[in-house]
Amino acid sequence: MAKWHSFCIDIGTLLYNHLKKILIEQSAYEQIRDSIPQHGLVYSPIVADSNELILVGYCKAGYKDIYLNNKLYYVPAGLGNGSINLVSGFEHTKYLLLYHGKERLLLELSGNGPKFYTAKTLQGMGFQPSGEYYLGFEIKSTNPIEIEELDIAALDLRDKGKQSFRPYFTTIKKLKEGKI
Repeated sequence: MAKWHSFCIDIGTLLYNHLKKILIEQSAYEQIRDSIPQHGLVYSPIVADSNELILVGYCKAGYKDIYLNNKLYYVPAGLGNGSINLVSGFEHTKYLLLYHGKERLLLELSGNGPKFYTAKTLQGMGFQPSGEYYLGFEIKSTNPIEIEELDIAALDLRDKGKQSFRPYFTTIKKLKEGKI
């Protein structure tokens, strides 16, 4: 019986250490780095230009599936509450970082620039917009991506104060440096 008890403790410790490594210590890329991909594919992080723009956007609870199903993330256009401050080159934004609390999802955008949408069009897609006009960024793929040396789980994104839900643009370099 003592041997069985010792065995269970060892298995519990191994499981605890494995889960700790997966959930806390390693990025997704580090976890799959040495695995053999299906059908000869290659897992590798995207090596991105550090000046490429990322749109950082808050994702309301329950909205993630709507964004992913429509392959669209929209932001209020204009000067109203929650509107985005446009930056030079915003039309060439390559990535979207969706977040809700600690949940993060990095996606690649189509690169075609945003399109103009009315509230009525968005409502027809299942969204619940509160304003009249929006800029919509097309999501290229709903498969999450990794950018080399960027740990999105460790980022301290805006989640406090009045501006917490306002989307914004930043660069990969600023995210890596923690200058959100």
